[in-house]
Amino acid sequence: MTPEFFLKTLASLDPPGVIATVVEAARRGPARVGASLYCRAGLLLTGTVGGGLNEKQVLEAASDLQKPFEFVDIGEEEEGDSQSTGCSGPIKVLLEKIDRDDSLQKFWQELAIELDTIEPMTLLKVVAGNNPPCYFAGTAQGPALHHYSKSHIAAIVEKQWLSFFTLAETVLEKQTLSDQPIHFLSQPLNRVGRVLIFGAGHIAQELSRLLPRLGFPLIIIDPRPELCNQVNFPEVDLLVDTSYLDYFSTGRIRENDYLIIMSPDHGTDRTILELAALSGAGYIGLLGSRAKLASFEATLQEKGLWDELSGRLHSPIGLDIGSKAPAEVAISIAAELISVRPKIHPHTP
Repeated sequence: MTPEFFLKTLASLDPPGVIATVVEAARRGPARVGASLYCRAGLLLTGTVGGGLNEKQVLEAASDLQKPFEFVDIGEEEEGDSQSTGCSGPIKVLLEKIDRDDSLQKFWQELAIELDTIEPMTLLKVVAGNNPPCYFAGTAQGPALHHYSKSHIAAIVEKQWLSFFTLAETVLEKQTLSDQPIHFLSQPLNRVGRVLIFGAGHIAQELSRLLPRLGFPLIIIDPRPELCNQVNFPEVDLLVDTSYLDYFSTGRIRENDYLIIMSPDHGTDRTILELAALSGAGYIGLLGSRAKLASFEATLQEKGLWDELSGRLHSPIGLDIGSKAPAEVAISIAAELISVRPKIHPHTP
């Protein structure tokens, strides 16, 4: 689950509860720094910190949390411990108690709205003393949203905001103010390329079950309401029920985005491909055969667009696994996206 998707889900859940965020993790385990879950009374409501025994222990620690926040070491192996974490490795998590607070819920809801924009953002959590954590969120221009903002904390954040904002990965920093330790957990948002799927058919629906869990924010664009709806796509970040072609006029495509073209007909696919060639997207995938692509090439050559696709176009899309079943085609596409992700977004774990 992407941090963006987790935060949007969090905005829809009522407190009380506990947020657990991984701040340190062994490389050999499934947990990743920045991964979060939200739970209540030890029951997982959304998110994950890697699963397995470590996650079980996180849920147990969260159910026992009495303070506003606490840093907890999980999975420390003890000599002779038959329940050792094995290949999972130890993790450190920040547990935050979320009480019934309308202003905090409003903060999550406002943040969820801001995440639908394409501007890079940062979420900054500040924990000092025994006080509840402070929350700040904003763009390169500065923090636009805040909660529990103490004046001295706000002054520090304002002064150091750009240094936090420019961090490409989730980072926990510790500073000291008047002999009091202050922890800053900085989490970059809207930095990883999104997958934009043009078409809401069977393969797109199968992809929607895979990609959010693989760390790909997902947007579905399709003007057909009978397909482009929450029933078919319950876990996507955004559903856009506008025309395929109108979407390009908004200028919302970034250079680290992945475009997947699978509309209902060849003519629309060709037009989308022409518009995609003019976009800055780092990956452009076209569903269909080599013969289909060859039939598009002459038109693209004539319009001077073929060379614009060099190094970005993947067609037939997906790894060649010799299958046409929608679920298996979706797996082949997801595998290809994973394989090209380090090039398009080098900071992805």
